[in-house]
Amino acid sequence: MNRRFALLLLTLIAVETEASVRFSELAGRIFDESDLKAQIDSDRLRVSLEYQVAVGNQFDPVLKGKYFDQFRGDYIQRRKELSVMQRLSVWGSAIEFGYNKSQGDFADYDGKYMTQDGGSLRAKLDIPILRNGFTDSLRAALRKGVISKEVSELQARSQSLDLLRQIGSRYWDWYLNGQRLKVAEKILKLAEDRQEKIRIRVERGDIAKIEELEGDRTILQRKSALAQGNRSFTRARLDLEGLLSTRAEKIPELSLSEIPEITIPANLKPQSNSWKESEQENAETHPEVRRQRLVLEQTGIDRELAGNQFLPKLDFSVEAGENLGNPIYGLSKFRMNGGLFFEFPIPSRAASARISQAEAQWVRQEATASLTLVRIRNQISDAGIALGLAMERLRLATSEMELAKKLVDLESKRFLEGDSNLLLLNIREQNLAEAEVRKFEAFSEMKKSEIDLHAAQGRLALGD
Repeated sequence: MNRRFALLLLTLIAVETEASVRFSELAGRIFDESDLKAQIDSDRLRVSLEYQVAVGNQFDPVLKGKYFDQFRGDYIQRRKELSVMQRLSVWGSAIEFGYNKSQGDFADYDGKYMTQDGGSLRAKLDIPILRNGFTDSLRAALRKGVISKEVSELQARSQSLDLLRQIGSRYWDWYLNGQRLKVAEKILKLAEDRQEKIRIRVERGDIAKIEELEGDRTILQRKSALAQGNRSFTRARLDLEGLLSTRAEKIPELSLSEIPEITIPANLKPQSNSWKESEQENAETHPEVRRQRLVLEQTGIDRELAGNQFLPKLDFSVEAGENLGNPIYGLSKFRMNGGLFFEFPIPSRAASARISQAEAQWVRQEATASLTLVRIRNQISDAGIALGLAMERLRLATSEMELAKKLVDLESKRFLEGDSNLLLLNIREQNLAEAEVRKFEAFSEMKKSEIDLHAAQGRLALGD
């Protein structure tokens, strides 16, 4: 993952340039440097190395050697053997090339070990016909290893989507609590500025002393709200900075001044249900759904292998050799032999148990894959519905805030004219502040719903 991820995110969920740049910077840094990203990359590398080791263990050439000194009565023999065996990916076969050389005296029944003075070259081919023919443990492991590489890629994409959800959730919580704190600071400053004017009017006798006391109470109330807002903002900031925990020595503090100022559209239309048209397609192509289906394919390989191991073992082997050096009477220069080998355990309880185990695992994984598809479809539906409701809530909150602002303006005018009192004006201002906070809450919820929807659709992963 790199900053392309953040740029794609910028295109999908950004509204205002200033906010999206800030969000993309954080997302890009987390995906580039964070310990969570390092863990995802480490998992992918581990699976890739496991696959390479598995391939090497199964299909690396094997060098074999033997040396014998034998004393059998009057017969003294010395034999040397050296061979290279290579497993093939075709029908479980294996080919072996070797060189033998023997010296000494051989009885008639040991003539098969006798070679000419130049030694003997040989080549051997083993082909399993039934058991280990169509498939065997080595080739099954190789096929599963190939699938595992793709599974690890899809798992990394799923983990990246989950990480993105965390980034989005914490970022917009940080944004919301920052805006709440700014609203609290704004109405506190408004009360403090007005209180100076109220004291002057009380001293002149224009208004009653009770108005000054009400102003002092309002300031204390808003200072308390500001302290609570500071606490909530600090908690949200620490949560977001926690995702920025990198191998760097210093983590920058995300101060209140870095909260972006976003111009929320006034004429916001409710979200359409267009996401429903591609719901099934998006669910089918989601990395987690695809991953579970690949795991099901791996389980099918295990089931196939278990069925093959139940078959009797029937192997064909052919070997050819040629003696080198001075001929020996009665020893042919060229030889060739072949044969069939049969083996079948009765009653083969182990193979039957493996088949039953593989069938049970298949049924379980098939159910898991189906449930995953249903879960992703439900996530898409839930996120789409939540986004539509959040946009409607934002529209209503915007209208409420505009109306509350008009009421504050009118109440302020009445207060200056002496037709109202400070208590009513404070109530109007508090209502306006609460409406403004509700607007930010709805906007934050809308942004998080957008992230949830696109992540549920699997649209934020690179490569799509």
